[in-house]
Amino acid sequence: MTRGTKASAVLILAFWAWTEMPCEGQMVFPDKVWHEAPPESQGVDPAKLQAAVAYMDKNFGPEGANQLVVVRNGHLIWQGPDCDAYHEIYSATKVFTSTVLGLLVADGKCTLDTRAVEYLPELDDRHPAYARITLRHLASMTGGYRGKVADVAKPEQPWGDPIIYVTTPDTPEFQPAGSQVAYNDHDVHLLGRILAMRVARGPAQDLYRTWSQCELLFRHPRVEHGCRAPGQAAHPGWAGRPSPSGPTLGRLPG
Repeated sequence: MTRGTKASAVLILAFWAWTEMPCEGQMVFPDKVWHEAPPESQGVDPAKLQAAVAYMDKNFGPEGANQLVVVRNGHLIWQGPDCDAYHEIYSATKVFTSTVLGLLVADGKCTLDTRAVEYLPELDDRHPAYARITLRHLASMTGGYRGKVADVAKPEQPWGDPIIYVTTPDTPEFQPAGSQVAYNDHDVHLLGRILAMRVARGPAQDLYRTWSQCELLFRHPRVEHGCRAPGQAAHPGWAGRPSPSGPTLGRLPG
């Protein structure tokens, strides 16, 4: 099953498990410890959720539903026995880059329509089309920027070395900027370089500590003790499964 197919199946199963049961729970935001609750208390049919988990166990490869975590209204209603597993998040980091852009715009350090060449004058030396690219284009992957792809032989990064393709402009993927959408890494990595080194003039990860509105990105996702505090009694894994330690939600650098 492909990644896209698997993701679609997860969404289908998730919506299928939600029912017309009245939802008595109120929305909460987790702190260091997730509040655990029975599925039915949050308007989820336990039988249908059990069937969805069983389907995942049978059809979703060797891991099945072992790493599955289900949160409803901020309450943890299901956790698999291996939900603490770490994974590379790859393109999920694109949202951090666009968040930095929004904060810099709010601080008046740039605008969405600021042109990339204002920060990288050499960008259009070989390809004049790049003179029209704005920060908005890069964030929305409509810039058409394409850098030199190198070191593709490395198995861990078959898409090439980002350091090379953000510093070595190549023939545009399309032009003019804004005329098409092409999901890619080149636009966003170039945006990250501009924001960190030319607009904010510092490592991107430090930007999040600079603005109070980013507190949630650094405090709440860093669930340092998993789903429960040390010594807290374990809530049995749904359908009788043990849940040893609970998920640690994407610790951020620093």
